[in-house]
Amino acid sequence: MNNKDIGVSGEAEASKYLEKSGYSIIDVNVRPFPGMRRGEIDIVAWDGEVLCIVEVKTRLSRRFDASDAITVTKRRQLTRLAKAYIDKYRLNNTECRFDVMCIYNRAEYSPSDIELIRGAFDPVY
Repeated sequence: MNNKDIGVSGEAEASKYLEKSGYSIIDVNVRPFPGMRRGEIDIVAWDGEVLCIVEVKTRLSRRFDASDAITVTKRRQLTRLAKAYIDKYRLNNTECRFDVMCIYNRAEYSPSDIELIRGAFDPVY
C-alpha cells in the first residue's frame, strides 16, 4: 500500500469508528476554501451539540506516535480551515472541538488499533 492508500483506508476506518461512537459525520476531505492555498479537514462531525474537526493519522506500526505528526503548523492550518468552515456554514455560535484519531495498522488486512483523542488541542492563531 502506498501512503495515499493507507490514509484513505484509515479515514474510512475512522469514520466507521466515529459513527459507532455516536458522532454524526457531516463532511469528509474538505478541501481549501477560496483564498486558502492548502490544507484539508479529514472529517467534520457532530458529537452531540459540538462541531468536531477530526484529524486522522494512520501509521502501519506504533514505532512512532501518530499524534506527534500534529505539529504547531498543522494545528494552525486546521484552526484556519475550521474558521473558514464555520464562517461558510454560519455556525458562529457553535462550540467547536479539535479531535485527533490515531490508527495503527499492524499489517494489511489485520484489525487496527484506534485511539480517539477528544479535545486534542486548542485553536492556534
